[in-house]
Amino acid sequence: MALADVHFEVNSDSLGEGSHSALNMVVSLMEANKDYILKVSGYADSTGTEEYNKLLSAKRALRVQEYLIQKGVPENRIVIAAYGEIIPPSEENTGTLPANNRRVEFDLIPIHKP
Repeated sequence: MALADVHFEVNSDSLGEGSHSALNMVVSLMEANKDYILKVSGYADSTGTEEYNKLLSAKRALRVQEYLIQKGVPENRIVIAAYGEIIPPSEENTGTLPANNRRVEFDLIPIHKP
């Protein structure tokens, strides 16, 4: 799932205004679901080069991971991935905003216990 309230500015990994309340909901979700790990996937718009966007998307995922850890989510329950500008939620050339592609997405993955 992508949270529309987690925002990033162009060429930035800083969490935008309003992002903290959305991420606090993720913290609550992780507290309520102890048998899951969280995959945080970072993305970027196509403003920069493909290589730059891959690095920027990694920084965004790391920034979210840092926030979640500071709020008490154990580091070993968070994995990150960086996808750069691939897999956009919407095609920028159809008139949708590039801001839609400056995002992180979250996946809950069950922990398989023996």
